Amino acid sequence: MLIKQIFSHRLNLLCKRVILAFSLVFLIGNLSYSQTWTPVGLGTNSPIYAMTVYKGEMYVGGTFTEAGGKTANLVAKWDGKTWEAVGIGFDKIVHTLEVYDDQLYAGGEFNRADNKPVYRIAKWDGKNWVPVGPGMDSTRHYAVYSLKVFKGYLYAAGGFENVIGKNDTKRIAKWDGKTWKGVGGGMDYAVGSLEVFNNNLYASGPFLTAGGKPIKHIAKWNDTSWTKVGNGFNELAGSVLKVFNNELYLGGYFTEADGVKAEHIAKWNGNSWVEVGGGMDLPVLALEVYNNELYAGGQFNRAGSSTANFISKWNGNKWLEVDGGTDNRVAELLVYNNELYAAGEFKKAGGISANHIAKLSSKAKITANNYNLSGSIFPNPNNGNFNVLITDPKNGMYLEIYSLNGKLIHSTPIFQKITPIQIDDQTQGIYTFKLISEEGFASFGRFNIR
Repeated sequence: MLIKQIFSHRLNLLCKRVILAFSLVFLIGNLSYSQTWTPVGLGTNSPIYAMTVYKGEMYVGGTFTEAGGKTANLVAKWDGKTWEAVGIGFDKIVHTLEVYDDQLYAGGEFNRADNKPVYRIAKWDGKNWVPVGPGMDSTRHYAVYSLKVFKGYLYAAGGFENVIGKNDTKRIAKWDGKTWKGVGGGMDYAVGSLEVFNNNLYASGPFLTAGGKPIKHIAKWNDTSWTKVGNGFNELAGSVLKVFNNELYLGGYFTEADGVKAEHIAKWNGNSWVEVGGGMDLPVLALEVYNNELYAGGQFNRAGSSTANFISKWNGNKWLEVDGGTDNRVAELLVYNNELYAAGEFKKAGGISANHIAKLSSKAKITANNYNLSGSIFPNPNNGNFNVLITDPKNGMYLEIYSLNGKLIHSTPIFQKITPIQIDDQTQGIYTFKLISEEGFASFGRFNIR
């Protein structure tokens, strides 16, 4: 019996190693994608809740005080290589970032920016964070949760009572660059998300009235008045709105939409809300479109009938796993430089260390007929001495190996089927490799040095 157990254990281990070695194979002849999570520098020391792209760089906001190991008070920027602070920063959480009239705006719970009084909303002038009018009512702990540009205005929505001094701006207001204005009487309770769809502005949240009308959880603004969108939801409704394939998707805390089952995500078909592939087991907090698929992040561990660790993707027919997911909540998603970035409360993505932010590289493989780009590394794991097996080596192929912080540590041309590699001076851990053809096609993978 003991011999059988030992044999079974060794067989399972061998199978796992074979799978590791050959899971890096990509055959090119059709369009396909390989996806791998990688860290974004050293990340941040606390969660990220907001992201946007401004002047070619990615800006993030949240509760952190460090980014890339440098002091950065709740806001920072990433240029693709390094993290930098953006001014002195804020005193409380940043919930949302948006670009309007070529300037960066931030919304949140803060009362100070760059050590000056700034209430709930600020803009970056290139050197400093400055107020946006008088700001929002700061007598309670109410925040700006969402910013969106619509028909020449910047709309700000959240839990705030009013713009200071303007009583017609309950929970939502619009900014023309000089003054704040009301939006149809606003809502009775908080607005959590804004999105533009079919030339209308949509707002979702736990509100029960909009413009003084009984409109539950989601409303449509046509630049004149608020109207309802379906019959509402059974919970505090939406956390996030997103347009995908010319349909409006809503993610949040609800489990029913228009009186039918729709677990934490639903889409609007023009007449009613319908469920999406069986939904999730827990709330959806973030949505983003990448490579013609809809990515969802949140608190969930199941999407449709599949296991999903806080992130999943919808291809129009079913929910799919995303490279092992993360180890905690995904709060925000963003496409930057043709890669998908996920941010939130996690410390790992795809099993690797990624402090609150990671990027998903997804490369299309297209080639002429009869071309084959296939590769594997063996043994895997290894001690830094290993072999690269290429099924069909051709002139001009080469291999690059990177550390998890994105540093290139080895590069070599490939001329034969088996090429020995020696990098035993590297520390233990997970490394990524890129196999590149002369035409520029590439396949990606990971291996482990122990």
